[in-house]
Amino acid sequence: MSEKRKTLMLVDTQNLYYSLRDLCGVESRLDFLKLREIACRRSKCTSIDGTIYLTSIKEDLSALVDFLVYNGFNVKELKFKSDIDTQMVVDAVNMADEYKSVVICSGDSDFYPLIIDLKEKGKEVGVISFEQTSSKKSEQLADWVIHLDSRIILSNEQKGGTVNVSKD
Repeated sequence: MSEKRKTLMLVDTQNLYYSLRDLCGVESRLDFLKLREIACRRSKCTSIDGTIYLTSIKEDLSALVDFLVYNGFNVKELKFKSDIDTQMVVDAVNMADEYKSVVICSGDSDFYPLIIDLKEKGKEVGVISFEQTSSKKSEQLADWVIHLDSRIILSNEQKGGTVNVSKD
């Protein structure tokens, strides 16, 4: 019988949101289902638990939240960007024992101490981010890195599983 490889995926939506907006334009949308597929394939998991961390992006996110929950994601809505980083670290530390690997979907350099801690606990750690906005320190510490590109972006006609980056 093959070993079960359970993976925890933590998505810093604010980091990916601003990276996507800066790199691809304000109308770009991120495909969360494809993001989960990429993380699962690379971590060679048999199951993946994804948590999406959101803050208000000057629009009603209820349709996105409903879509994500319907598709098996845990969603945590927080007030500030700094709350996202803190909550991701707390969740990763508290839940790490349940998983073989942890995937951090963020280019934020704030997570490199978390990567060190998880690796010291024997976890495989992956980082998924946009290359142009990714922390090189986090990338050097991770077991593997995937740089996102246009394949993770949906066209304007596609709907579900997206964050619409609207004009400020």
